[in-house]
Amino acid sequence: MAENFMDEMTKSRFVAPSKESLLEKIMGLEETISRYEKKGLNEDQKHTLHICKDYLQRSEEWMRGFTSHPHLVWNLLHRVDEQLIFLMPLDELYAAAIDVRTTFDLTITEKKVREDVLGEKGKLTIAIKDLKDSGENIERSQYLIRDALQYLNKYVDTNYWILSMNILTSVLSAALLGISMVIYFMIYSQTAMVPYAILGFMGAFLSNLITKENILFVRGGPFWRYLFYNLMARPVLGAFAATFVLWIEKAKWIFSINPVAADEKVVSAVQSAIININVNKDALPYVLIVIAVVSGFAAEKLLRSMIDRVLKKLEEKAEKTKETKTEQAKETT
Repeated sequence: MAENFMDEMTKSRFVAPSKESLLEKIMGLEETISRYEKKGLNEDQKHTLHICKDYLQRSEEWMRGFTSHPHLVWNLLHRVDEQLIFLMPLDELYAAAIDVRTTFDLTITEKKVREDVLGEKGKLTIAIKDLKDSGENIERSQYLIRDALQYLNKYVDTNYWILSMNILTSVLSAALLGISMVIYFMIYSQTAMVPYAILGFMGAFLSNLITKENILFVRGGPFWRYLFYNLMARPVLGAFAATFVLWIEKAKWIFSINPVAADEKVVSAVQSAIININVNKDALPYVLIVIAVVSGFAAEKLLRSMIDRVLKKLEEKAEKTKETKTEQAKETT
């Protein structure tokens, strides 16, 4: 069954990286189970082996088809890892306990949980000490190691699911944002902003090329949503950032670009803007192009900064309006 399953999953020219990782894990577990089958097992161990095979079979079923379920598959495979603890001989169990302790120490940060598992009287500490001394309490050690591994796996699975759902939300939000931008440009006939939105797209793709080591992917995670996040969500955000920054410039709130002739002296700056940038009239189109590309390149950081400044500006204007009304009220009285 395993060979047929592997053939079925790899017959396509393209196998998503998420499935590659899962197939590797399944093959490793099948080899381990096959090795344990050849040993003399008692009735409880045979029942445990049957549970492991059932989990693997269900994992293979959930991996078939285009709409696979990597979250559920990883959960089931982790349950197999936990059940295999009860099949391990003493030396292998001791090595597994050391591995669990190391991974737990690197992954879990909650103080009380760490104390309960890694402290002097912690579960793993007791289990490792028992195995190292004589192994007389091997059954207790198995349960203690299983409990620690189960907590670790659930922690990893939960955070993996949260990250995956966040990425899916970002991708869907980007799709809706892109549709909203197109509708807005069409309704309000702001076709002049479309080229700058496209330049924002280009800036985001440029960011992907230059900062490729920071591109978000999770090995064994849902491949397509991470791919769409990098190739669709970030560019759409870049397009909006470019448009938004140029809208702010038109409003003269945060900064203002003031075109001047080459031989013209700047008489006064626009007072409503915090930053005034004077550029040659002939260079103005290129300056706007550069701003659009840079906005798309650093969309996430730039949008946060710009929105914070806009909110601060609104607060300042609201305070001034309140003070003016107060003064007028005092004058009338």
